[in-house]
Amino acid sequence: ATAAVGVVPLKMSQAEANNVRWGIIGAGDVCEKKSGPGFLAAKNSKLTAVMSRTPGRAKGFAERNGIPKSFEDVDALLSDEEIDAVYVATPPGTHLELALKVCAAKKPCLLEKPMARNYAESKQIADAFKAAGVPLFVAYSSRTFARTAKVKQLLDSKAIGDLTAVTYRFTSSPGVRGLEEGAELPWRLKAEQSGGGLIMDVGCHILDRLDMLCGPLREVQGSASNVASKGVHRVEDSVVMSARLGGTGALFSGLWAFKGAEPQDELQFIGTAGTMTMAGGGPAGPVTIRRQSEEAGGSSFSEEVLEFEQPVS
Repeated sequence: ATAAVGVVPLKMSQAEANNVRWGIIGAGDVCEKKSGPGFLAAKNSKLTAVMSRTPGRAKGFAERNGIPKSFEDVDALLSDEEIDAVYVATPPGTHLELALKVCAAKKPCLLEKPMARNYAESKQIADAFKAAGVPLFVAYSSRTFARTAKVKQLLDSKAIGDLTAVTYRFTSSPGVRGLEEGAELPWRLKAEQSGGGLIMDVGCHILDRLDMLCGPLREVQGSASNVASKGVHRVEDSVVMSARLGGTGALFSGLWAFKGAEPQDELQFIGTAGTMTMAGGGPAGPVTIRRQSEEAGGSSFSEEVLEFEQPVS
């Protein structure tokens, strides 16, 4: 579930390719609840080591999951010859430092999204891996969803005609609720760690999906503001964005209102012969396709609903 960045072919024997030995840097929630279980269940991979600077955390994760090695020092993990590739599962504020260390160790790297806090850091990482000839990937899981693949096929086959516009609307998020003035903020709401507000952690999924489905995004413009959270945190809670999509000339308009009262999550593709609507986040849920009917002068529409279930891990 990755987006490749400046990928360089990796020379490995068939035996090595069938059993990639992974080391994870970072043993927080992302590792514990999402990616760690995935690595443990993945075919052709073996989770060999985990590292955390927090005393005891990596050891505890390793013992609970039968992982052979644990470290509290990054360099110790990177120097281990029994680790073939490294997954960086720490907040974005650490990605530049850690990714460059992985690159220097000549180990292929999977970076948790977002790639870094800003474009300059992301480019520095990508340039370093490209110059070193080491593969680099970013963990954008939505690229592998069955729903994403189906939407890609429908767009490519012009199921709704020529694409003219894409709109996205997201309001409300539990990530900003229940926080009071003076409370300890999660890293996602600390700009020095996240690079911004929840647009960095949540919004990047939609932008990556659009890049895959109908990108690249060009002529990107936007505005961000802290409208309703000034007493709680300093990062933005509202974002608007526009862009031109690929070579089609289609336009994108997006809104993220993280302090909205009513939860909404809707991604809509608008074409010359119909529309396609789906929730922007997660792998499950319907895709609704409305096509213009050739009868009655095209004034009526047929509707088809495709259902997608939550994958079983």
